[in-house]
Amino acid sequence: VSLGAFALILNYAMKGEGQFEFLKPFIEEHIICGVPLASNSTLDLPADGNSIQGLFYYVSHNSLHFLKLSFQKLGAFFGLTRSYYSPLHNLAIRLFFYPVYALALVGLVFARKNKNDMAIFLISGIGLFAFSVTLTCDDWLNRFIMPVLPYIMLLATAGITFIIDLIEKRSNKNTP
Repeated sequence: VSLGAFALILNYAMKGEGQFEFLKPFIEEHIICGVPLASNSTLDLPADGNSIQGLFYYVSHNSLHFLKLSFQKLGAFFGLTRSYYSPLHNLAIRLFFYPVYALALVGLVFARKNKNDMAIFLISGIGLFAFSVTLTCDDWLNRFIMPVLPYIMLLATAGITFIIDLIEKRSNKNTP
């Protein structure tokens, strides 16, 4: 019932008299919000793009275009670097976040081995938010990563725990 009510309200809001055109970011290939990369006139578009049905029509009739944009948006979302940041700024971002991502992947494998329900919750939250980015665009300043960053850090903590446990087991084996 809640999902149905949400879909009706969302559809009503999308058909509002506002200035936002919901398919414009797809047509103009916005990876970063408000920054068009190209204008694509070869897309098969619905007559009324400002609706949930219009969005589904675009995705189903332009699947390859949608997938290409989705991967670019996810790359911008999780990559966090921007061409307009200084090289030093981008390096600092990479040095901080990429090891956290690697530890989160280790934590995911560790949690999956132990059938940890918390990992399912964390991955679901990250996945749902990432999916919403594929339907919109990423922010100029990477603010959209902030809601999922605690989830990623919790998975990274599980990764660190797994690595420490592995090191302790190996050192105990070598101790007479």
